[in-house]
Amino acid sequence: KGEAVSLKADLNTIIDIKKDSKLKFLPLLRKIDVINDETTLNAKLEHFLNITFDKTFKVTDFSYKNRGNVNDLFLKLRKPVSSNFLQDKINSIYIKKTDLLFSLNSNKKNNIVATGKYSFNNENFQNYKLENNFFKKNFYLNLDLDFSEIINIELLNYKKEVNKVAKIFLNIKKSEKSISIKKIDYSEDQNSIMVSDLNFKERDIISLKKIKVKTYDKNKLKNDFILEFNNSIKIYGNKYDSTNLNKFLNQKPKVNILKKINKKIEIDLKRIDTPLSEKLSNFKLIGKIEKGKFIKILSKGDFSEDRFLDITMKSSKDGKKYLEVYSDLPQPLLSNYSFFKGLTGGNMTFSSIIQNKNSTSKLIIK
Repeated sequence: KGEAVSLKADLNTIIDIKKDSKLKFLPLLRKIDVINDETTLNAKLEHFLNITFDKTFKVTDFSYKNRGNVNDLFLKLRKPVSSNFLQDKINSIYIKKTDLLFSLNSNKKNNIVATGKYSFNNENFQNYKLENNFFKKNFYLNLDLDFSEIINIELLNYKKEVNKVAKIFLNIKKSEKSISIKKIDYSEDQNSIMVSDLNFKERDIISLKKIKVKTYDKNKLKNDFILEFNNSIKIYGNKYDSTNLNKFLNQKPKVNILKKINKKIEIDLKRIDTPLSEKLSNFKLIGKIEKGKFIKILSKGDFSEDRFLDITMKSSKDGKKYLEVYSDLPQPLLSNYSFFKGLTGGNMTFSSIIQNKNSTSKLIIK
C-alpha cells in the first residue's frame, strides 16, 4: 500500500569450524583476507538484524549487530608478518576467551570491539582490547595489548626479553592512500617509547610530531632524548646509546622511507655512549637533509677536555658531497672493523667525496 516495510530478526548461533570443514558453508568469510582453509573457530553469538524496505522493496535502512563469546579462534596468516624489531616472524594468531561486539549499519557507523586473550604460539596468552571503526578502505583503530615476544631495537641498543611483558597502545587512522599513526605508547618496567602523529603516504614518511625515548639496562640509564619534527628536526636530551649505530648505518636499506623529508636538523645531546668505554659529551650538530639524506653537517663533541670529534659535510652545485671526520680518539668509530682491533691512542682523519652511489675516500690514522 505504498508504506515502508520493516523486517526484524533475532537469532542465536553456535559456530564450530574445524580445519576439515574447508569453510564451504561460509563463502562470505573468504572475502576476509585472514580467513582460509586453516582457520578454526568456536564461538557462541547472538545476532540482531533490522531492515527497512520502500514500496519497491529497495533497502532504505539496515543495521546488523552481533555479540557473544569467541572461545577459540586460530588464524593462519597467508604471508608471515616480520619486523626489524621482532626476533621471530608472526605466522599465526590464536585468540580465546574473547568478548565480541560487531556492528554494521547503512549510516556507515561500522565497528568491531573485541576484548580477550591472544597468542602467536598457542602458549603464554596475553590480554588485548581492539576497537575498529571502519568504512570500505578507511578505518580508525585502537589496539591495547600486553606483549611478551622478544623485541630488539638495535638503533637504541634496547632488547626486551621473552619473559618480560610490555604494554603497547596503538591509535591508527587509515585512508585509501595514507596511514596516520596518531599514537604509539610502549612501556616495559622503567622503559618507555612514545611516538605521536607519524604519517605515511605510499609507505614513505611525510611527517612526524614527536618521539620520546627513555630506556634502561639493569637500572642504568641508556637513552633519554626527544625528537621533535616541526619546521625543522630537533633531537635533544641527556643521553643516547650509540653502541650499535655503526652497525645500523652500515646496513643498506632496500628502500629510503625518508625520501620525502627535506628539513634543517639540530642535535644537542649531553652524552653519547660509544661501542667502547669512551663517552662523547656535549655533542652538537646543525645540518640539512634533502630527500632523506644529509647534504650539510657541522658538528662537534668532546671525548675529554683536550680530545674532540669534528664532523663536517658540504655540498657543491654539481651534486657532490664532501665529508670530513676528525677524531682525537679513533677507536669508537672503528670498533666494528676487525682490522683495527687493538688500536689505542692516536687520532684519525677521514675524508670522502660522494656523488650519487659512488664515493672516493681517504683514511689517515696516526
